[in-house]
Amino acid sequence: MNIIRPYRGTKDYIAVGFCNQDREYALTMVEELVRNGYRVWFVRENGHGPEEAEKRNRIENCGLYLMVLSEAAVNAHESRKGLNIAMSANRTVVAVEISVPEMLSVGMQMQLEKVPKVAFEKKATFLEALKEMGVLNENLCEKEEGMAAGVQYSLYREKTGERMLLSKKKNRIGRLERICQCVIRDNCTVSREHAMIFLSDGICKLVDNHSFNGTFLNGQRLEPGIAYALEHGDRILLSNEEMIFQITNKTNE
Repeated sequence: MNIIRPYRGTKDYIAVGFCNQDREYALTMVEELVRNGYRVWFVRENGHGPEEAEKRNRIENCGLYLMVLSEAAVNAHESRKGLNIAMSANRTVVAVEISVPEMLSVGMQMQLEKVPKVAFEKKATFLEALKEMGVLNENLCEKEEGMAAGVQYSLYREKTGERMLLSKKKNRIGRLERICQCVIRDNCTVSREHAMIFLSDGICKLVDNHSFNGTFLNGQRLEPGIAYALEHGDRILLSNEEMIFQITNKTNE
C-alpha cells in the first residue's frame, strides 16, 4: 500500500482540511496532489492537546488551504475551525465540494460565499479545475531535478525488448498504472509499486519499496527502503523480471 505522509518541511505547501467522514475522498485528493509533485500537509478531525498548536501553525503558514466541503464538514467542529484559521490568516482558500451542504448556519453561509469552489468528480478534473483557477503555483510543487543535458536514462526490459524512459525525478516501477511511471502489467510476481529509481545530486539510485518478491541489483538482493547507486549496464531483477539500466548520450543515438 502506498503510504502518504504529511509534508513537514519548510517550503511552501498545500494544507488540506477534512472531517473523518470524508477521509476517503480527502486522501484520494491528497494522493493525486502528491503524485503530481505538490507538497501537502493534511489535518484530521479529533486532534486535541499538543497537536493543536502545530495544526494552527501549519494552516496559518500554508500557501493554499483546501477545505473538503460536504454536509458532514460544515457540521464538524475541526473543519469549521480550520476554515476560520485559514481565513483569519488571509490564506488562499478553496473549497473542494464533494456534496452540496443544505443546512448552513448564517455565519458559515457568509464565510463560504467568500470562498471559491471546485467540484470533486474525478481526480484529474479536480486538479485541472484548481490549475485553471490559478491557485496551484510552482512554489507549491517540487521542481523536477534536471537530467544532464543530452543524456537519457532508461530501463531495457529483456522479456519484451521494451525501453522505458526515466524522465522524472522519481520513477516508480510496478504493476499499478495509476501510480507507476514504468508499468509492468503482465507479470503478477511484480508488486503494484515494486521499486523506484530517483535522481539525487545527479546520481540515479534504486530503492526497493518493500516488495513481496524482492529487488536485485547485479545479483544482490536489496534491503527495502535503502537507496543503491546505479551505473550504466547494471542488471536489475524485480522478482523474476529482468531489466538493464542504461545511460545514453542522445546526440550519439
